[in-house]
Amino acid sequence: MFSAAVIWCIGVFSTAVKGHALLVAAGELDQPAWFSELPLATVCLASVVGILKGYFLFSKINNKNIDRILGMGNLPRWHECYRWQFYVFLPTVIGTSAVLTKIYSEELAVLLVFGGMDIVVSWALFISLRCFYMRYQEYSEAFVSTGLLDTEEEVTNGGSIGNPILSSA
Repeated sequence: MFSAAVIWCIGVFSTAVKGHALLVAAGELDQPAWFSELPLATVCLASVVGILKGYFLFSKINNKNIDRILGMGNLPRWHECYRWQFYVFLPTVIGTSAVLTKIYSEELAVLLVFGGMDIVVSWALFISLRCFYMRYQEYSEAFVSTGLLDTEEEVTNGGSIGNPILSSA
């Protein structure tokens, strides 16, 4: 589960950094004065959309993934934490925005749209991280009760449960 959360966090930070860079580039373009407010408006709108998307869509996806991991007979290796669609989705979002913004680096609309899209995805991933925290007790107890983790004591309050990465090797 730790591997799944780390991969999720990598998605949060990579899309946030890329989105920020694109919106900064959009703000530096030579445009009329009122255009300077568009990057800020994009951040605000993308943040609201991303938070809603994270709560209503990405949290459901994350919970389904946690259910899938709990249903596995053994602890997943890092590449088994997500289905292949996730590994296609995230690089596609990052790669598409990188390629198109290099080609159209002087186009305000392109920078705003792809910067906003990256911010939406970053917020959605960030908000849905709460699923890992909220279900910690459930998956730690499941892993201990099935013998997937080595521990000497019962997990009752989120205490130390051992290293799931090393114990699955």
